[in-house]
Amino acid sequence: MDKKVGKDPKFLEFISILNSKGYFKNCTEGSEEYKTRYLKAKEKFLAKNLSASSSSASLSSIATPSTNSQQPTSEQVAEAEACKDKGNELLRQKEYNKAIEQYEKAIKLNGKNHVYHANLAAAFLQVKQYESALESCNRSISCNETYAKAYRWRGQVHEAMGELQKAVADFKKAVSLEPNNEDFQKRLDAASAKASQKTSAPSSAPNPFGGANPLASMFGGGNPFGGANPFAGGLPNLGELQGLMGNPQFMQMV
Repeated sequence: MDKKVGKDPKFLEFISILNSKGYFKNCTEGSEEYKTRYLKAKEKFLAKNLSASSSSASLSSIATPSTNSQQPTSEQVAEAEACKDKGNELLRQKEYNKAIEQYEKAIKLNGKNHVYHANLAAAFLQVKQYESALESCNRSISCNETYAKAYRWRGQVHEAMGELQKAVADFKKAVSLEPNNEDFQKRLDAASAKASQKTSAPSSAPNPFGGANPLASMFGGGNPFGGANPFAGGLPNLGELQGLMGNPQFMQMV
């Protein structure tokens, strides 16, 4: 966890409000579920308050690609790489929240490294924190617009969120940057197929008369010729129409 953010009074108040509304209900503090929810709350807080509070002493030390203008020292670069390597190992072990912590440490040390942001996006994707993953992908791309994996991860995020057209666009970009990458091509093909199925799926046309069967209500729910209402079950098919057109009583009414 980022200790400076964790001690910020506004953030503590934000956590207190969430707690009072049951956000951490049935979660034991320190458990994996609690950590997942805490990290998600922190990301939400930063996303909404970082730009507005950039002049605040409590948040000014948090580095982002757009605000961290200082070049990291060689020691910071080495430490950041070590954190990234730890994060990668934790990711392989499916320790996603711990991996997130390591990637965040790496970013704090060297916020301009596009790989760290992309890896953080991958970890967020695993715990279904899609908005946080999307933000990390965008930060990676802002650091390096030609980093194919950032588009690949962003495509997966969009796909998980049901935004298939955006997913296809990102996978296309990834393939254009690495044409020989089979994984990127497979993801593009799969997302394109899903998008095509979604757009070609039949949709039930709405009733322009507002839901009720207009022909059934036209006759007040009954049959003017006696017997059951012929339209109570819906619009007749062509065969039924031909039968009705041959009915002289119906023709006279028309």
